[in-house]
Amino acid sequence: DICTVLGTADLGTIKGVIDVANKYGKEAQVDLINVTDKAARTQEAVKLGAHIIGVHTGLDQQAAGGTPFTDLALIAGLKTGVKISVAGGVKASTTKQVKDAGADIIVAGAAIYGAADPAASAAEITALAH
Repeated sequence: DICTVLGTADLGTIKGVIDVANKYGKEAQVDLINVTDKAARTQEAVKLGAHIIGVHTGLDQQAAGGTPFTDLALIAGLKTGVKISVAGGVKASTTKQVKDAGADIIVAGAAIYGAADPAASAAEITALAH
Protein backbone atom coordinates (compact mmCIF):
# COMPACT_ATOMS: atom_id res chain seq x y z
CA ASP A 1 0.00 0.00 0.00
CA ILE A 2 1.41 3.31 -1.17
CA CYS A 3 0.16 6.86 -0.67
CA THR A 4 1.40 9.49 -3.11
CA VAL A 5 1.98 13.16 -2.35
CA LEU A 6 2.95 15.70 -4.98
CA GLY A 7 6.52 16.89 -4.71
CA THR A 8 5.29 20.42 -5.34
CA ALA A 9 3.50 20.33 -1.99
CA ASP A 10 4.85 22.16 1.04
CA LEU A 11 7.51 20.21 2.95
CA GLY A 12 5.17 20.13 5.95
CA THR A 13 2.53 18.40 3.85
CA ILE A 14 5.06 15.89 2.52
CA LYS A 15 6.25 15.16 6.06
CA GLY A 16 2.66 14.73 7.22
CA VAL A 17 1.97 12.14 4.53
CA ILE A 18 5.19 10.27 5.37
CA ASP A 19 4.35 10.32 9.09
CA VAL A 20 0.87 8.89 8.50
CA ALA A 21 2.24 6.21 6.15
CA ASN A 22 4.75 5.21 8.82
CA LYS A 23 2.04 5.17 11.49
CA TYR A 24 0.07 2.59 9.50
CA GLY A 25 3.04 0.58 8.21
CA LYS A 26 2.59 1.78 4.63
CA GLU A 27 4.81 3.62 2.14
CA ALA A 28 4.79 7.25 1.03
CA GLN A 29 5.80 8.20 -2.49
CA VAL A 30 6.81 11.74 -3.44
CA ASP A 31 5.80 12.35 -7.07
CA LEU A 32 8.15 14.71 -8.90
CA ILE A 33 5.73 15.70 -11.68
CA ASN A 34 6.22 19.43 -12.39
CA VAL A 35 8.91 19.81 -9.72
CA THR A 36 11.50 22.26 -11.06
CA ASP A 37 14.55 21.13 -9.05
CA LYS A 38 14.03 17.39 -8.90
CA ALA A 39 17.40 16.62 -7.29
CA ALA A 40 16.88 19.08 -4.44
CA ARG A 41 13.30 17.97 -3.78
CA THR A 42 14.39 14.32 -3.85
CA GLN A 43 17.06 15.00 -1.25
CA GLU A 44 14.57 16.89 0.93
CA ALA A 45 12.00 14.11 0.62
CA VAL A 46 14.54 11.43 1.48
CA LYS A 47 15.61 13.44 4.53
CA LEU A 48 11.96 13.53 5.62
CA GLY A 49 11.74 9.73 5.27
CA ALA A 50 10.09 9.20 1.87
CA HIS A 51 9.98 5.54 0.90
CA ILE A 52 9.64 6.08 -2.86
CA ILE A 53 10.56 8.88 -5.25
CA GLY A 54 8.25 9.02 -8.27
CA VAL A 55 9.70 10.11 -11.60
CA HIS A 56 6.59 11.13 -13.54
CA THR A 57 6.37 12.55 -17.04
CA GLY A 58 2.88 13.99 -17.54
CA LEU A 59 0.78 13.66 -20.67
CA ASP A 60 1.42 17.29 -21.66
CA GLN A 61 5.16 16.75 -21.30
CA GLN A 62 4.93 13.54 -23.33
CA ALA A 63 2.97 15.34 -26.07
CA ALA A 64 5.88 17.81 -26.29
CA GLY A 65 8.33 14.91 -26.71
CA GLY A 66 9.26 14.43 -23.05
CA THR A 67 10.27 11.06 -21.63
CA PRO A 68 11.17 10.01 -18.08
CA PHE A 69 14.72 8.90 -18.94
CA THR A 70 16.66 12.09 -18.19
CA ASP A 71 14.88 12.55 -14.86
CA LEU A 72 15.28 8.85 -14.04
CA ALA A 73 19.04 9.05 -14.67
CA LEU A 74 19.26 12.14 -12.46
CA ILE A 75 17.36 10.57 -9.56
CA ALA A 76 19.05 7.16 -9.84
CA GLY A 77 22.40 8.96 -9.92
CA LEU A 78 21.71 10.47 -6.49
CA LYS A 79 21.99 6.95 -5.01
CA THR A 80 19.69 7.76 -2.09
CA GLY A 81 18.83 4.14 -1.33
CA VAL A 82 15.13 4.99 -1.70
CA LYS A 83 13.00 3.12 -4.24
CA ILE A 84 12.27 4.89 -7.53
CA SER A 85 9.02 4.58 -9.44
CA VAL A 86 8.60 5.67 -13.04
CA ALA A 87 5.36 6.73 -14.74
CA GLY A 88 4.67 8.47 -18.00
CA GLY A 89 5.31 7.04 -21.41
CA VAL A 90 6.14 3.56 -20.17
CA LYS A 91 5.15 0.87 -22.64
CA ALA A 92 6.31 -2.63 -23.54
CA SER A 93 9.06 -1.30 -25.81
CA THR A 94 10.56 0.87 -23.04
CA THR A 95 9.99 -1.34 -19.98
CA LYS A 96 13.43 -3.00 -20.05
CA GLN A 97 15.14 0.37 -20.56
CA VAL A 98 13.25 1.85 -17.58
CA LYS A 99 14.12 -1.14 -15.40
CA ASP A 100 17.79 -1.10 -16.44
CA ALA A 101 17.99 2.65 -15.76
CA GLY A 102 17.15 2.13 -12.10
CA ALA A 103 13.39 1.95 -11.67
CA ASP A 104 12.18 -0.27 -8.85
CA ILE A 105 8.51 0.31 -9.65
CA ILE A 106 7.20 0.67 -13.20
CA VAL A 107 3.81 2.30 -13.76
CA ALA A 108 2.14 1.89 -17.14
CA GLY A 109 -1.05 3.75 -17.91
CA ALA A 110 -1.98 4.58 -21.50
CA ALA A 111 -0.02 1.57 -22.78
CA ILE A 112 -2.58 -0.57 -20.97
CA TYR A 113 -5.84 1.40 -20.95
CA GLY A 114 -5.33 2.49 -24.57
CA ALA A 115 -4.43 -0.98 -25.88
CA ALA A 116 -6.71 -3.07 -28.06
CA ASP A 117 -6.26 -5.85 -25.48
CA PRO A 118 -5.49 -4.22 -22.11
CA ALA A 119 -5.04 -7.56 -20.31
CA ALA A 120 -2.48 -8.76 -22.85
CA SER A 121 -0.63 -5.44 -22.71
CA ALA A 122 -0.54 -5.54 -18.90
CA ALA A 123 0.72 -9.13 -18.95
CA GLU A 124 3.46 -8.28 -21.45
CA ILE A 125 4.68 -5.25 -19.49
CA THR A 126 4.58 -7.21 -16.23
CA ALA A 127 6.63 -10.04 -17.75
CA LEU A 128 9.20 -7.59 -19.12
CA ALA A 129 9.43 -5.80 -15.77
CA HIS A 130 10.30 -9.00 -13.94
